[in-house]
Amino acid sequence: MRVVHNTIMSREPTVAQGISGAADATCIENVFINTQRSGFSECAVTRYNVEQPAPPQGP
Repeated sequence: MRVVHNTIMSREPTVAQGISGAADATCIENVFINTQRSGFSECAVTRYNVEQPAPPQGP
C-alpha cells in the first residue's frame, strides 16, 4: 500500500487519528496537523512526512 501526498488537518485535536494498520505501507510526503498520533511510525518506508501533533489537553 502507498500513502502519498495526503493532508490531514483537524480543528478538534481529540478527533483525528492518523494512519492505522499501515505496517507494510510506503508513506511519502504526507502532512498531518493537529492529530493525536500520526501513525507514520507504523509505515515500512517513510520519507518527507510532516507531523505537527496536537497540543496536550489540560483541565
